[in-house]
Amino acid sequence: MLVGRQMGYRDELPYFYFQRIVGNRLEVCSPNGYVTKVAPEDVCDFVAGEPVMVQAMPREKFLERSRLPLSARQGTISIEWYDEAYVLAVEKDRWGRPDRVWVQFVDSNLNGDARQCAPVDDASRKRLAALCRRTRMPVISKNTGGRSADAGVARAKDDARHMVSRFMKAALTGHQAGVELLTMAGATPVSKSKLNKLGVPLSTSRLCF
Repeated sequence: MLVGRQMGYRDELPYFYFQRIVGNRLEVCSPNGYVTKVAPEDVCDFVAGEPVMVQAMPREKFLERSRLPLSARQGTISIEWYDEAYVLAVEKDRWGRPDRVWVQFVDSNLNGDARQCAPVDDASRKRLAALCRRTRMPVISKNTGGRSADAGVARAKDDARHMVSRFMKAALTGHQAGVELLTMAGATPVSKSKLNKLGVPLSTSRLCF
């Protein structure tokens, strides 16, 4: 998708979580919370997942409850104030706990035109604490990076490609110290700065296998 490069991806196609249908387009969300809309024909593949269900408080009930006297709002909130909803995304607080929760109610009459945050009951919040991972749903957090839990795979491939490229260049130019060091890559840590200090040449051409 065109938004891939904007999100920091290179040649990889990012994956998105389906959120809802808006008009004739699909609203999708990246693992770190970037929301966009796409045409159905732009989707090249999909993986069926199991939705996470919670008990959330609709906006009308929230406003109704906020008008009650403070004394009436103390204590445990009755389950009658909540309705069943799908989790769209979760934002964590500074301690890594679920804070804001975006939902889509099962009863379509409770949904507005825009995405909405809604309070969830204690049982739902406790269950979300164990489930809200970017491999399961979009998770927004100020304490972690903007990529998904699987993003390290591309970085590892880039590092391995770089080491192989420099090994080939060192071998072709007769750089014995570089060859000996790079043959240990993977068994012992080999940093780029260490290679640079040894004067191991950089490859100026891409290797094709």
